[in-house]
Amino acid sequence: MKKRFLALLLAAVLPLSLTACGGNGNGAGSSDGASAEATTSKEELLEQAENITFTELLTALQENKLRAQETYVGNVYTYSECVTAIEEDYAELSGSIKVYLSKDDLMNLNVDERITVVGTIDSLDLTETSETINGFEFSSTAPAVEMKPAYYVDNRFEVTGPIEMRYMKLVELSGSVVDQIGLESAWLFEMSSDMGMVNLEEAIPVEHHVGQNIISLPIDGQEVANGDKITISCQLIDDSASLNRGTYESRARQHEYRAADVKLVRIDQKAAA
Repeated sequence: MKKRFLALLLAAVLPLSLTACGGNGNGAGSSDGASAEATTSKEELLEQAENITFTELLTALQENKLRAQETYVGNVYTYSECVTAIEEDYAELSGSIKVYLSKDDLMNLNVDERITVVGTIDSLDLTETSETINGFEFSSTAPAVEMKPAYYVDNRFEVTGPIEMRYMKLVELSGSVVDQIGLESAWLFEMSSDMGMVNLEEAIPVEHHVGQNIISLPIDGQEVANGDKITISCQLIDDSASLNRGTYESRARQHEYRAADVKLVRIDQKAAA
């Protein structure tokens, strides 16, 4: 009688135990699934990100590819360069950097503009390409990088350098000065910076006369003199970035930009009188 009672008791308890286990299993599965699908936010990535450059990646790969992969893969970085191509699920930045962005981010990008992104380096390798131009073959070595997850951060940059505004002296091989009348291309209005040369002609229209240099001009209410070292905030476009997509090693180190939407941040140093 006692054995029969125990058997009936076990029979009643067993389904409840199985149900409880089944319920816990489903809950754990849902939690794991949610964790697997969850992505790190842009703000979280920016908090832990370090900045990295084309030159740093290329040098590390050329010195020791295995060590470079161990150092960078899986870590979070910000990277700033020009957009050379926009594909269905990623944008390529100069230096063969594929950045996997959301559709909304990709829709708002423009080829040749410089942008900043943040993301995790998912893969890292060296790529070598060659291109024949006018019968000459040019080769290039660049980091082949994939960043995912990744986010678009910004397309504005602070650029610091001396400002130059003058007419260039166009000189023939004989040494005689070429007549500048009507040669608008002779007008030079730019800044030299660690990012490269920045042309300001389109961003800051200046009324000038052929052959007559300008001593100073107002920018955002401040008088800026020729030769002053200034800092501006602007958008940067390298119109040849996408054209040099295949051989971009040197271009990624020294751009020639045109500026857009320029704002004067400060005058760092006045030119010597």
